[in-house]
Amino acid sequence: MLYNTQLEPLRMKAYGREVQQMVDHALSLEDRAERQAYAQRIMVVMKAVAQMPNPTQEENEKLWNHLAQLSNYQLDIDYPCTIEPHVKQEHPPRLPYSQQHPRLRHYGVLVQNLLNKAAEKEDAEHRRIGVEAAAKRMREKLFEVRGDMPDNERIAHDIEFLTKGQITQQEALSLIS
Repeated sequence: MLYNTQLEPLRMKAYGREVQQMVDHALSLEDRAERQAYAQRIMVVMKAVAQMPNPTQEENEKLWNHLAQLSNYQLDIDYPCTIEPHVKQEHPPRLPYSQQHPRLRHYGVLVQNLLNKAAEKEDAEHRRIGVEAAAKRMREKLFEVRGDMPDNERIAHDIEFLTKGQITQQEALSLIS
């Protein structure tokens, strides 16, 4: 039995293997008039597959270009329009995965970064605003994870852990209470 994985890959998946086999058969025909008539029949099938019963002139040109592309531009027929070679576009490079690993994953990197910036602040007001914003977000995240409202001691303990002791548990409790 012959499986699709054993066959050569499709040149244009939108038209399927049958259309590609028809194009390959058209390439094997030696009589030019017969090849031209067969190409017209292939176009009828391509219009049906592409669900274009009455294509516009632009869509017709697109289908003829696709026919040429399916034959690797080797089909020797009289095309009713000019055929433009398809330029294969390169894919953009893959984006790398984030290499940040938060200490407590359920809070995320943003909370950890916010707390680290708040710990670096010398101004007490800016430090308080940063810790309060982080504590609010930490409450939301803990509620999502656990389903109950966390107490301030838990939040203060986690703040001390995330800042590696730069903000103590007592200072965090006084700022978020």
